[in-house]
Amino acid sequence: MKNIIASFVILVTVSLFPQTAKVDIPLTITDGAGGIQILRFGLDSMATDGVDINLGEAPLPPLPPSGIFDARFNLLDGTDASLRDYRKDTISNNEQTIHEIQFQVGSGSAITISWNFVSGIKGRLQDVVLGTIIDVPMQDSGGYTVTNPSAFNKLKMTITYTDVLPVESISFSAKKVSGYRLNQNYPNPFNPSTTINYQISNQGFVTLKVYDILGNEIQTLVSEVKSEGTYDVTFNSANMPSGVYFYKLQSGSFIETKKMILLR
Repeated sequence: MKNIIASFVILVTVSLFPQTAKVDIPLTITDGAGGIQILRFGLDSMATDGVDINLGEAPLPPLPPSGIFDARFNLLDGTDASLRDYRKDTISNNEQTIHEIQFQVGSGSAITISWNFVSGIKGRLQDVVLGTIIDVPMQDSGGYTVTNPSAFNKLKMTITYTDVLPVESISFSAKKVSGYRLNQNYPNPFNPSTTINYQISNQGFVTLKVYDILGNEIQTLVSEVKSEGTYDVTFNSANMPSGVYFYKLQSGSFIETKKMILLR
């Protein structure tokens, strides 16, 4: 019994406090109509081809119905999808990893994939059919728009790492975060938990709160000083009933509110 309890405590601790991958790179997916998702990939000595809970990876439910925006990585194990896809660091000067990105538009008509790579990271986006219909180099800052996402809803992303610094150093090399932004939670609708992503361009006091449809405050997710950067916050609906809820981000003069739907 003690061993079972100890294992449970370790699992919960790892899930609530995942470690940061050695190399952690964001990838932004948008549909041009308000749908936005931040995917993350990179390298770590503890990473596997499956779901790495200790690195913040988590299995996603099946794709939502057509007409609801979605973007995800299909992991190499062939059975899971996740918003993060880290691979094992083999301590090589020219490591190469292959990732599969799957997406669908919401109310938009195209999918745009944007990146901001630091020195030592290059990539290539290709269609999964021939690899020649879509074939786009990825380096520095850039983006590519898929104008027919119903025909090309998956892309292969090949990444080459050359003398890449660990994440602690990359954070100083990366370009300055531009502006404040509160992104749509994912998944949405959700049950029982969802992730809220936000971005702040200056250090300051930040609050992120959840309200019911009557405007009553339900939960405070963030209430502290934050440094410039992009953050993910998990909201767990616990015993809340199905319905429409709102979450509001405030930092200095910036205030933004978005709607989310809980479906039991």
